[in-house]
Amino acid sequence: MRTPTIYPPTNVRVQATSNTSAVVQWDLDSGKSVDGFVVRYIHEPVSGQHDNERWKTITVMNPSARHLHISQLTAHKPYAFCVLAIRQNRQGTCSDPPITIDHLQATHMVSDLVIAWKTSNSVMLRWTYNGPQPIGFYVNHTGRKDYLDQNLRLKGMVSPGIRQDLDGHQREYLWTTLRPYMEYTFHVGVRELPPIGREYWPREVIVRTDPTGPPFVDVPEFITSNHASTALIRLKCASEEYGPISHYWLIVLPGNFTQVI
Repeated sequence: MRTPTIYPPTNVRVQATSNTSAVVQWDLDSGKSVDGFVVRYIHEPVSGQHDNERWKTITVMNPSARHLHISQLTAHKPYAFCVLAIRQNRQGTCSDPPITIDHLQATHMVSDLVIAWKTSNSVMLRWTYNGPQPIGFYVNHTGRKDYLDQNLRLKGMVSPGIRQDLDGHQREYLWTTLRPYMEYTFHVGVRELPPIGREYWPREVIVRTDPTGPPFVDVPEFITSNHASTALIRLKCASEEYGPISHYWLIVLPGNFTQVI
């Protein structure tokens, strides 16, 4: 029985994200079934030599993975990278030729990405960039949160990804119409202008928007009173969709209370 061929990933590319780290990205042709990937890299590769003992490997057992961030590399040194696929405990051939990078130095990367300020429905991003020009930026975000509803059931909410393209002169961007008390992941990356259009690996920052309130609370329900000085009252919970609830206030007024205006 002939063993099916395990084809290597395609379009392998490498980008330095700092002086000691890099991200490796790859594609996989549609219709190819794999169980995971192995990323191999070597420090100071020698042209024309295959020194298998010097190659380091990182296994990613996720068939949906399309990138791997590698840290703790040696600054300003050359590296070579290749990616192979795994299927049924068998490894295919590594992508050939290996992708080389002369020295680790982040160029098309924003830096100092911070949250300048935030509210319950908006976040101001701010960053710096000192790389090649002319370029543009792209920003995007996704969001999610888990909370207890008014019936004390755990609910989940996911915000779909939204993207904006900016010109290369901007150094900040205000996201609005966000949801209160939601954890958002923001990305800011560099894109080359047409006709090239290449996009580079972004910086990431995660933040939770502020809570808002108070939440809507149903009217308390009177159950019974067995004594003149006691009463049994049922309280209904409020949803924590817009922020956590630490306590409830129950205000009791006498029946002959009159509000003075």
